[in-house]
Amino acid sequence: MGLFDKISKVLGGGSTAKDTPSETGVQQELASLNKDGRLHARYVLQGEGIAAIEVDGMQGVVKDISYGGMAVRFQSDKGNLPTTLPATVSGRFTLLDQQIAVKLTPVRLVLQNPKVLYAGLMMQHESSDTLVFLRELIEPLRCGKTLAELPAAVRHERYKGSEWTCLRGEGPIDLILKTSANGELEEALLTFRIAQQYCEITYKNGRLSTGRMVDRTGDGGKMQMGSQMAATSEVEKPLLRHAVYILMCVPSTCNRQVQPLLKAAIENLGLSFVEQAA
Repeated sequence: MGLFDKISKVLGGGSTAKDTPSETGVQQELASLNKDGRLHARYVLQGEGIAAIEVDGMQGVVKDISYGGMAVRFQSDKGNLPTTLPATVSGRFTLLDQQIAVKLTPVRLVLQNPKVLYAGLMMQHESSDTLVFLRELIEPLRCGKTLAELPAAVRHERYKGSEWTCLRGEGPIDLILKTSANGELEEALLTFRIAQQYCEITYKNGRLSTGRMVDRTGDGGKMQMGSQMAATSEVEKPLLRHAVYILMCVPSTCNRQVQPLLKAAIENLGLSFVEQAA
């Protein structure tokens, strides 16, 4: 079974009446890529430490990723990086606070200098586990990449002021940011959907909280009157991971604004925040 077939199977195959709009969109995008002779779309990871890999004793930072593979920067202060790798390498792939064992095929190696090696690695999907793991990253990245700012004319009256920035993207995703006169983030609200449930991340006075839709209508928690968001008793890690992946793809004009929100989410996962690096 080819990679495209495996991805389609993991995502549910062809469209059915039960497909959600986001799932159908993913399947259509994959079908389009396959028709054009490309198996996957590539997503650049904005930031260090979000995704990392260890292979053959080398620690690498993932710079871009797709369902088919990744570009990695390996660095060694000792200057003993190899110029070749075996046809198949095994390692551990880390996304934030989660890990999975992987097998990869090196397709390109570029030794920039004795201390820095760039590698293109193709993922070997021996089971659907790696595809499911990657989907937790790639789908929020895909949706986050569609975020676009809403003009003041179409915003709610409350958010028409110059201190507010409102963005909307596929998923659906809504990101609302309030900044002070000097451009510092004061409040933020990120809403998105995981499976059939709407979720949110809120940031105010330097504090982060998460929430999920509570169904008051018996219709499965759809966004209608009678349904409302309820703050969870603890900050939920699955929601934080999803939020981090979305925030990595915000338009460049909002990078500075979302940094405190991104930092708070990563630190709540028990990790250190590292500013974006080349």
